[in-house]
Amino acid sequence: MVEDMKRFLLTGWAIALIALIGFGCAPPPKVAIPDRPAVERPVPKQPAPAPKPADVGDDLFEAAEASFLRKDYDKALEAYTAYLNRYPAGSWVADSLLKVGLIHREKGRLSQALSAFQRLSLDFPNSALAASAEVASFPIYFQMKNYGGIIQRAANLLKQRLSPDIHRETIDWLAKAYEASGKPGDALLTYAQALATVDGATRTVFWTQFNAIAARTDPDELMRLVNRTGIPEVQGELLYHAAGGYIQKEAYDKALAAIDRFRRDFPQHARRGRIDELALQVGRQSEFAKQTVGVILPLSGTYEAYGKRALRGVELAQYAFSSSRPSDSVTVLIKDNLSTPEGSAAAVRELAEARAAAILGPIGSAEAAAEAAQAAGIPILTLTQKEKITQIGSQVFRHFITPDMQTQRLVDYAIKNKRLNRFAVLYPKEPYGTGMMNAFVEKVQAAGGEVIGVESYDPTAADYAVPIQKLTGGSADGDTSAQPDAAPRNDIDVLFLPESPAKTVRILAQLNFYNLKPKLILGTNLWHTPSARSLAASIDSEIVFTDAFDPDSEAEQARRFSDLCMELYNEKPGLVEAITYDSALMLFETVNRPDIRYRSDIRSQLLAIPGRNGITGKTRFAPNRECIKELLLFRILPDRILDITGF
Repeated sequence: MVEDMKRFLLTGWAIALIALIGFGCAPPPKVAIPDRPAVERPVPKQPAPAPKPADVGDDLFEAAEASFLRKDYDKALEAYTAYLNRYPAGSWVADSLLKVGLIHREKGRLSQALSAFQRLSLDFPNSALAASAEVASFPIYFQMKNYGGIIQRAANLLKQRLSPDIHRETIDWLAKAYEASGKPGDALLTYAQALATVDGATRTVFWTQFNAIAARTDPDELMRLVNRTGIPEVQGELLYHAAGGYIQKEAYDKALAAIDRFRRDFPQHARRGRIDELALQVGRQSEFAKQTVGVILPLSGTYEAYGKRALRGVELAQYAFSSSRPSDSVTVLIKDNLSTPEGSAAAVRELAEARAAAILGPIGSAEAAAEAAQAAGIPILTLTQKEKITQIGSQVFRHFITPDMQTQRLVDYAIKNKRLNRFAVLYPKEPYGTGMMNAFVEKVQAAGGEVIGVESYDPTAADYAVPIQKLTGGSADGDTSAQPDAAPRNDIDVLFLPESPAKTVRILAQLNFYNLKPKLILGTNLWHTPSARSLAASIDSEIVFTDAFDPDSEAEQARRFSDLCMELYNEKPGLVEAITYDSALMLFETVNRPDIRYRSDIRSQLLAIPGRNGITGKTRFAPNRECIKELLLFRILPDRILDITGF
């Protein structure tokens, strides 16, 4: 059966193959195909172009940023403003507001800057740029002195999570606002607390700022802060600055207390070496000869005559002190400054080596001595009219009458006592005369008086016609022709003449000649000499001058001084002897006080004098260490010089 099946299959395949071959060789039958109408094929459509991306303002913002980076702020502001107007919901609104505010701030338009910053903070409160806007507003509030606004905003900012830069700037502005508002302690605590949260460069910056503020802060405030912070590193720093501040204020006992506490509580602190240096500095202030006074005088050279007169005052003061206070003692070291600045500076150095407690003098070259004494930390009582001498430093005092003191006394007398208001000045064109003129004019104007004429002359001249004629309103071209019958000029009430008596006599004669007859003629203490009595015979005007001492005074203290001077030196004393005498006694009494421990105590005691009665009047010192005296007034009469003080 199997064989039958095989044969059947083979036969089937063969028949199929023959049929295929036959169909392949025979021609195909023809079939008629009917005609069909032509069909129009559709043209395929072109794909639609991709839609353009929406305009979100990126290009405009980038152009604004480019202008900002070039500092072309006007163009940048225009672009940022255009962006804000066109794209109020754009991605760059917060950035644009910040930049707009910065540009307005740069241009000084503070209200517009604040408006931009505030809009940013309100519209984007959760944006990191809101914190940047707050910090950017701090310089504006500071300029407006709205320190409270900075403090409030900075405190709120610090409650947020801030970037390191914003955090640092916020701390800086908060501390700056505290200090500017009079709270340096809070500024220091701001930095102290922040130091625990930062490191690296920021920590270094905070320490630098902390130390700068501490150096400006009152040491008493620093000592209070030590107990408000529990950070040992900060406490030690505060004690170090407090000690230095007390030394600056010459409060040496308080400085030692701060130093002792530092050494006890913070022996390993980084400032330990500096604290030891401060301790040595305090120690040097107590190492001086407490009852030794140095005196610097020009005992040779240009000012020798004045120096020798001043020496008499020192000798008489030493005699008076030992006589009245036998249980106290004083050592006086005399130094000659040779009438030179170099000699003055050298004398101070020698007295410093001798550990003098204080220095008196000099008369000339006082500036060099004052600078050297200030550098050495030695109180010095100068005997000079030198302008601004006490501005050299806190150790420098002045006890001498000055142009300001004399002219103030004269102007007060003319306006308050005599009710005169129209003033003129005739002065020699040299330092003394110019200084007196300037001081006098200033005092007249300050008192409400009228200066109707100021004329100078050559101090070497013997004829004063030209400046006098200018004062009278006459010829100013040098014509000195006589005009004896001209009407006197009556509009000058007071004439000030800062000149010696000898030259003043000649000036008064020419005033008479040109009919210039003021009611009152004023002069300086140069007229305090018997030869000045001749002035009264030269003109029919009241002639008055001022001085600090009257050798003919009937006051007991002044009379004893004058009598002793006559007895020892066979000569009446003048202002130089008298004011040196008062100055020396003032220092002798001060250095013998039992509470003097440091040289600074001498300075403090001089400033605390309520008003010492001496032969040159009652004396006290202003905080700027200038002496305050009420000078005497004298009227020159033909037969005497009359003290009219109080009349």
